[in-house]
Amino acid sequence: MGAHIINNMSAKTKKEMNLMPNDLFFSKIAEKCNYIDKDLVKMVYYEMVRLTSQELRHNGAIRYPDLGDFYIKYHKERLSRSIVSGQIIKIPAIKTVKFAVNSKIKKYFASLS
Repeated sequence: MGAHIINNMSAKTKKEMNLMPNDLFFSKIAEKCNYIDKDLVKMVYYEMVRLTSQELRHNGAIRYPDLGDFYIKYHKERLSRSIVSGQIIKIPAIKTVKFAVNSKIKKYFASLS
């Protein structure tokens, strides 16, 4: 049954997912940290976002212990065929941000199946 839940989750679009609203996210963190001020939680969170952007820009990666790694992936320029016209087109080189989840989290979800 666990695998069925995971498979259904991956098939959902972002709009179909039941994503936690930001305000509730910050409230839950504040509650779990002995009811510290929610504004302090927001400040720490947004500082983590800033630090992540800065580290990706300067070092190409950042690790969050027990959560995972954000890293830059480079995609070379390549040729592809246009679906519309059938012509060969050049796709430019790009950088994307990727996230690799920590192995402990992977093992947890693997144990659900």
